[in-house]
Amino acid sequence: MRRCLGLCGMNGDQKAYCKEKGGTVMAHKRSLRGRVERAMDFPAGSLTKITLLEMESNRRLVIDGCEGILAYTDDCIRLRVPEGELTVMGCGLGMNCLTAEGAAVTGRIQRIEFSGGGV
Repeated sequence: MRRCLGLCGMNGDQKAYCKEKGGTVMAHKRSLRGRVERAMDFPAGSLTKITLLEMESNRRLVIDGCEGILAYTDDCIRLRVPEGELTVMGCGLGMNCLTAEGAAVTGRIQRIEFSGGGV
């Protein structure tokens, strides 16, 4: 089986079949979580290990995929995420929610940064 040139729009973590321009059928890997997301019409990444951010103005940030707290002060919160590290900077920052799936940061958010290796 030949490798897909990406013309089908699928990425490497999916498994399906596509036809290259010449008509060659190729297989793609798709994770179980990715298949469930598609079958249940969930947003992409909702079951896979990626970070999803939802921001409400500059006052609240919800982070899905948070794996832990690295540092916590009222002007800087550093969180471990699958892609590396997420830093939230601002004034009067606090965390009113921390679960196994995510976290919520409140306060006056001025800057958000990603750093580290990861995906």
